[in-house]
Amino acid sequence: MQMRHRDPDNQIKNFHLCYLKRGLALLFCITSSILASDNLTAKINLDMTIQAADSSIHYRWDNDDWEPSKKHIYIHDEFGQVIEDSRYALSIDTWFNEMRDILSYDSQNNLVQWLNQAGYVFTWQNFWLDQYEYDGNDALIEKTRQIDNSDSWQLLERINYLYNEDSTLSEEIVQANVAGNWLNDYRNIYTYTSDGQLASILDQIWDYDGGFWRNDSLKSYSYIDGNLSQILFQTWDNAVWNNQHQKTLVYDVDDHVIEEVTKDWFVGQWLEIERLLHDFDVSGYIVNTTYQDWDYDETSWFDTEKVFFQYDEYGNLVESLTQYQDPETNAWNNESLYTWYYPTTTAVDAWQPRQFSLFQNFPNPFNPSTSIRFDIPEYSTVNLTVYDVLGREIITLFAGAKPAGSYEIIWQGLNQEGHPVSTGVYFCKLQVLESATAGVGGFNQTIKMLYLK
Repeated sequence: MQMRHRDPDNQIKNFHLCYLKRGLALLFCITSSILASDNLTAKINLDMTIQAADSSIHYRWDNDDWEPSKKHIYIHDEFGQVIEDSRYALSIDTWFNEMRDILSYDSQNNLVQWLNQAGYVFTWQNFWLDQYEYDGNDALIEKTRQIDNSDSWQLLERINYLYNEDSTLSEEIVQANVAGNWLNDYRNIYTYTSDGQLASILDQIWDYDGGFWRNDSLKSYSYIDGNLSQILFQTWDNAVWNNQHQKTLVYDVDDHVIEEVTKDWFVGQWLEIERLLHDFDVSGYIVNTTYQDWDYDETSWFDTEKVFFQYDEYGNLVESLTQYQDPETNAWNNESLYTWYYPTTTAVDAWQPRQFSLFQNFPNPFNPSTSIRFDIPEYSTVNLTVYDVLGREIITLFAGAKPAGSYEIIWQGLNQEGHPVSTGVYFCKLQVLESATAGVGGFNQTIKMLYLK
């Protein structure tokens, strides 16, 4: 029985496919937008974490005890958006600077600048700078990256985004800056099904000798009852598409992804490689994920790793524990531990808001899900509804009566029929239909959200 090396980035991307609820949905927020990406927001980082966390610490199991290894310190604006994320590494009982992200937003809460800095012992030095441009509908149309070069910024790459008439993303073109000129590098072309779901992403590379785009790879997506059921990865060779990898997903009755199976194409057949099993509690919180590899000798799956999640009374993720299984003894051994810490709040502050409020969704832009939080100071009948730019109702996230409290609802980018919506701008409206102080229709508030596929 042979063990496979597991790619951490692939683990995180696998999680990203899940329709996770509440706190966990924010665990896999976007932390670095890489220009050479296969999507608008391609790199997912496990440690970027929860909306309101002040800090997080990563521990490694060493000599029968947990030893701190890394930590994050987060700063948020009044809308709950991360504006600074500083990472530190522990060495010889001293925390040293490792990396820092500083983010800026415009008045519409669109991300407009992302500054990344590298740590040098106790100081920070600029590394790269991403800048984002939007059109009049707040659709992202360009992102440029600059690299710090001896205290000056040097243009490195840019992405141009093109959209269909229905505002869905149609193409993204990546260009490199060479001697002050923008030269094509590669591009992604997006196609959709008749009901607006993503059908394929075609990756093409620019042929500098021939001056044309040539096929490189293709991802094709299949659905069952509106849920993503399969992703097929193919590469272009000898003028035909050749199978490479395949991922299939299985859902429970609540549309949670409970199984993901990855297969590789080998000598004309699909061979199982890896499986992920997700367990949820009755409230829709994910409680653990089991990683399995295929044993070709025994023709069965065997466990290799598990991740356990714990939440506080408000639904915030506070701990994730990773364990691996010893292939010789089948014993589970501790590997790593992430802990998150939140601002101290009293029960009155947490459960008895002083006024009606609808807060900016987080993350924004988002994919596949975003958190929408609102406060109700007294027993009220409310509606929480999502509309498109034409004012058409997309989905009612909640309609009914609630007692005083702070509430959070995860929108998974689906319409009322359970189908994924198209890339574009959406509006979420909180309407108080009846309450003691606001009366009938006495409060309305709307936020703008950007969904990117």
